Amino acid sequence: MRKFILIASLLLITQQYGCAEVLNSEVTTPEYLINSGYSTEMAEMVNYQKSMSLGEEFNSIKPVQYSKRNKFCRFWRRCLEYIDPALDDDKFYYHDIITEPKVTDF
Repeated sequence: MRKFILIASLLLITQQYGCAEVLNSEVTTPEYLINSGYSTEMAEMVNYQKSMSLGEEFNSIKPVQYSKRNKFCRFWRRCLEYIDPALDDDKFYYHDIITEPKVTDF
């Protein structure tokens, strides 16, 4: 009986492992995501999705640059975006994607 209790206690002690307690709120912080190897864009996407699900207002880290230009530059920029949909418009993940082109796009 002593051997059984000794073996059982040794098995229980060896199977216990140390694990750090990580909360859900800590996992979604930008510092944790960046330290885990994700990019800053991914950290911003996670925070945007979290604020959308909570119904909070989200302010982006990087503002849309071309919206501050004059009307002529914005028109040509939109023409280029219309011709080349792969052009980076700094609105990644912050707009609804409409697959049908319309005249009002310009």
